[in-house]
This record gives sequence, C-alpha cells and structure tokens, in this order.
Amino acid sequence: MPLPNNSIPERLIVGILAQEDHQFFEHTGVNWRLLLESLKKILRTGSASQGASTIPMQVSSLCYRSVDKLSERNRLSGVIRKISEFIDASLMVFYSSREEILRAYVSLVPLIPEAPEGTGERGFLVAARYYFQKELKDCSVTDQWRLILTLRNRVDLNPDLLASFDNLSIRDREILRRAQFRQKSVVKKYGDLIRSLRFVEADLSHVMIPETM
Repeated sequence: MPLPNNSIPERLIVGILAQEDHQFFEHTGVNWRLLLESLKKILRTGSASQGASTIPMQVSSLCYRSVDKLSERNRLSGVIRKISEFIDASLMVFYSSREEILRAYVSLVPLIPEAPEGTGERGFLVAARYYFQKELKDCSVTDQWRLILTLRNRVDLNPDLLASFDNLSIRDREILRRAQFRQKSVVKKYGDLIRSLRFVEADLSHVMIPETM
C-alpha cells in the first residue's frame, strides 16, 4: 500500500491496536470468543456486535465493502459474511506479514462521512488532511485519538462533530478509557515489533494519553 516511510506516528499504531485489536500480533486472524459472541448476536437480533472483528477481519470487510452493503438484510447473510471474513482473515495472516496487514488497514479504513466509493478518500493520512488540514505525523496526540475514535462511527464520532471527549456517551467513554489503559501493555509486549514497521516513526519511549479537549 502507498504509505511513505515514517508516515504514521507510532503512538497512532499503539492507539489503533489498543482500541481495535490488542492481540493483533498473537492471534491467527480471529478472536474466537468475540466471533462466537457476534455470530450468536446475529442469529438472535440480526446485527453483529461492534468490536467483534480483528484487524485482519476488518481488512477483509473493507476489501469487499460493496458486497457487504447487500449482506446486511437478514440473519443468514450476516452469518455468511462473518464466516467469510473469518476465512479471509485466516488466509491473510498465513500469506501476509503483520506489517502488510496494518499497512492495508491504515490505508483502506474509511474515516470521512459520505466519502464516494472509488475516490481514494480512505485511510488515516487522507483523514488528517480532511479534518485538520495537516499531515498525520504533525497531528497532536489528541487529534490522533479523535481519528481513532472515528473508527467506531465515522458519522457520529468524527472530529467535525466531536468537539470534546466529554461529549462522548457513557459507553463510548468507557471504551476510550479501556483503550487508553491498554496502551502501555501494547508497548510493553509489542514495542519492538511496532518499531520494526517501516512506515512507522519509531519512538516508543513513552505513551501519551490524550489531554481533555
């Protein structure tokens, strides 16, 4: 994926892993417990659990986004989609490096509301220019976390609408708090691996928690 060397702040990667997939470097593409819970919820309610997908599963979903739009209408199609993501994620981890998967994720994830399909308006670098009119590496830690929160809901939690972390719902605030808490654990366990990523500006001497906006 077209990510220049040292284009992604290391603390952003730590934050993404802490919120989205803190076992990214350990699992085989799937968090089995969360996947089973998600399948049960789909069968019970028709909708999947948010946060049940690992980063490889999310990349799989992003690669087939146009198909996914047609698969949200009934429980069976939802189950089939989840199983498809599981298979794709398992193969992805087998055939691709963790760096390649992260590179795809930070390039493909949509963070801008109503971004037209096929325009290339995806990824963290594009989102930083869109929301803050600056390069991602020049964004403050708070702005980086505002982008990370957008992963949860790019319509309601994007930086244009979220003026302050205080405006978060109780549930979103708790998710943010847990992600912040996991940061040091991610650095302790995976710091050397993160430093080895060629598109990451490597300085993990400390992990900053975003200040109140």
